[in-house]
Amino acid sequence: GNAVLFQHNMRFGFDFTANMKKKGCFSLYAGADVALYSNALTHTALVVEFLPKYVWQQGPWYVKAGVRLDIPVTTDEVENWNGGSSFSQYAYPDVAVSYECRNIPLNIYLNVTGGERLRSYSSIVDEYRHYSIFSRHSDPSGTPEGNLDFSHPLLKNEVERVNAEFGLRGSIRSVFSYNLSVSYAEKASLALEAIDFASLTLRTGENASEVPYYSIGYANAGQLNARAEAEYSDDWGTVGLKLLYTDLYLRNDAPQSYILPAALTGNLDIRFNIMKRLHFGLGCEFSTPRQVHCGSAPVQDFKLPAYGDPYLGAGYTCNNMISVWIKANRFTGQTIYSTPLYSERGPKIIAGMSLSF
Repeated sequence: GNAVLFQHNMRFGFDFTANMKKKGCFSLYAGADVALYSNALTHTALVVEFLPKYVWQQGPWYVKAGVRLDIPVTTDEVENWNGGSSFSQYAYPDVAVSYECRNIPLNIYLNVTGGERLRSYSSIVDEYRHYSIFSRHSDPSGTPEGNLDFSHPLLKNEVERVNAEFGLRGSIRSVFSYNLSVSYAEKASLALEAIDFASLTLRTGENASEVPYYSIGYANAGQLNARAEAEYSDDWGTVGLKLLYTDLYLRNDAPQSYILPAALTGNLDIRFNIMKRLHFGLGCEFSTPRQVHCGSAPVQDFKLPAYGDPYLGAGYTCNNMISVWIKANRFTGQTIYSTPLYSERGPKIIAGMSLSF
């Protein structure tokens, strides 16, 4: 019965705004993000949030000045539970300044933000779908084959101490749009994919072997991102390109061997419209190799290889409410490791229906 985990998530809050005519407006948001667990983990975790801010807009200028107050709370009733974060700083900036160039469609913006994110178990699984807190292996008779009964570094809140972003966005002749930005963030308890080791007896009578297994680790890091997005759109269709450069600077040498994000990822997407109802598309998602930051138990000569994954798609808009679509990819025969230790091969076809109300 203890091998079942129930989780309930709730988010609630209220926003009070006072307009001061030409002097801008003042607002106060107060709320909480809550995760309640039962059965395997009897625990409650939440982040209480207060966000007072002042917003002023006149002519081409937009200014927002605020401070985010995040207070983490955990019941901590489970042994080895690591809910919450010892790196909480409670107060974070929430500032934005932008200037709209009227003569040319161009917006110049600067954002400085931060905050604490409640890392629920469901959010971890959404992002890292192969992760599980239940990892003890046993044969059909229930006899353990090996020792994978280890403590997980579970559910630390992710803390973004500060995130500064500068960017440009605009358009040319209403058919070409772009968004260019660069940002740097200081993060604590950043969740990363990791490879750990455990002693495992594969056959009766054999000595235990150290085998790798997929896990999640947490690290303090600085993260540099540079993003470029561009799209050309006309009556016949659209051509879009997205590029993301990421550089991660780990601050601590934890025992895990972390799998770092790819330095460059992107997507080239081309779509054709026929009679405004029928749509055809093709494109390619790509990634450079993902390297390993070795901890105290390093994985020798391990990395996730680069890949380019072309895809084809089609869709039909039945009416204003219903549309159907299909997408096919992974038909080049290459092996893609989007998750460490898990390979993906062979064609993949997804069909679906979209409803709008």
